[in-house]
Amino acid sequence: AAETRHALVIGNSKYAQVPLSNPANDAAAMAKVLQRAGFQVDLKLDADQRQMDAAIRAFGDRLKGDSVGLFYFAGHGVQVKGRNY
Repeated sequence: AAETRHALVIGNSKYAQVPLSNPANDAAAMAKVLQRAGFQVDLKLDADQRQMDAAIRAFGDRLKGDSVGLFYFAGHGVQVKGRNY
């Protein structure tokens, strides 16, 4: 039997200090590609920390038994006091 494929795709563009134009579009495009490849995709756009924590926790819970997981993130890696790294 084939494994179950799960993907969590997050694209954050709407940052308060330095908004980005591409991450949400990139994440939506990646989600479409992964769906065509047979993944069950959970797409989160412009998620806050609470929403990302919940999505990551749920994603980990789905990865049981014979499953494959893929995590994709587009956006700033870290933003502290309005400064992006």
